[in-house]
Amino acid sequence: MGWEGRTESDSIGAMALDTYDPRIRAARFELEAKLPKEIPLDFDALFPKLTGRGVDKHNRRRVELLVSPAPVLKAALRPDEQVLYALPCVLDVCWVQAFMGAWAQLINRSALVLTQERLLIVHLHGKQPASFVHQVPRAALTKVSVGVFSTVLKLRSRKITLTGLLAQDRKALKAALASSTRGSGDLEHLCPGCFAAHPKHVESSSHCGTAFKSPRTAALRSRLLPGLGDYYWGHRGLAVFETMGSLFTWAVAVALAAGQVPDVNRVTGLGFALLVLAVANGSDALWTRAQGMKGLMSLDGKLPASRSLSGRH
Repeated sequence: MGWEGRTESDSIGAMALDTYDPRIRAARFELEAKLPKEIPLDFDALFPKLTGRGVDKHNRRRVELLVSPAPVLKAALRPDEQVLYALPCVLDVCWVQAFMGAWAQLINRSALVLTQERLLIVHLHGKQPASFVHQVPRAALTKVSVGVFSTVLKLRSRKITLTGLLAQDRKALKAALASSTRGSGDLEHLCPGCFAAHPKHVESSSHCGTAFKSPRTAALRSRLLPGLGDYYWGHRGLAVFETMGSLFTWAVAVALAAGQVPDVNRVTGLGFALLVLAVANGSDALWTRAQGMKGLMSLDGKLPASRSLSGRH
């Protein structure tokens, strides 16, 4: 159940008497007051520590992480499902990281929410939920590996690399998932309209009819002019940056094709121009398509969590 209507005395009653401490009492009551009331959660699992060095800041960060995607979680959670833990992360793909650098960190930020049944991964634009929602059944995990800079969730057919986690979050996540490794299932995309699960990318939801943006359309736009595909996905800052770069590439290609580069004849220049455009536009088209294959995005790019269907899961 949520925390609506609870008083300070109710909060203290939830604690064991032998752990009572005025600082714990104040910290617990403050956190309960800020938590979104519509989300069922296990407070003690979500906040295993209430006092200590840096704990207040870390706990407030976790509360903030639950506030903005609260409507999405309310619609996506199943009956009797509770939030046990939440942490910010970046869904890291090595080749995307190598190709995009710091941009990859910005456009792949997510909120990772652990329940007793699964991991919910809500994509974020800034602090607001947008674009994609994924789920990983806890039974799908075969191994959880914690490194210095990343945590790897190994599934039957793929692995999910999470970066940007604090050391204590990495350890807490591994401990929470230690008893969940059975290796059945895989990562699934959730419809942003009804939150029904889909194992792969589809054009529309068979459950609620929500239409999704097309990776093919994004790729074609990027092939025409790099940046157009990113604008289609809603990455406007990245789109502007790429468009400026692609216009420069086109200017170089035109100069080569027109024979305006010293010591390069027109035929050779035209060949170089076509090669430059093929590499620049083609590689961006492939990357833009891969971005769209990550999940199901509605045509407006939003997560309309108010829509739901009975039996959607």
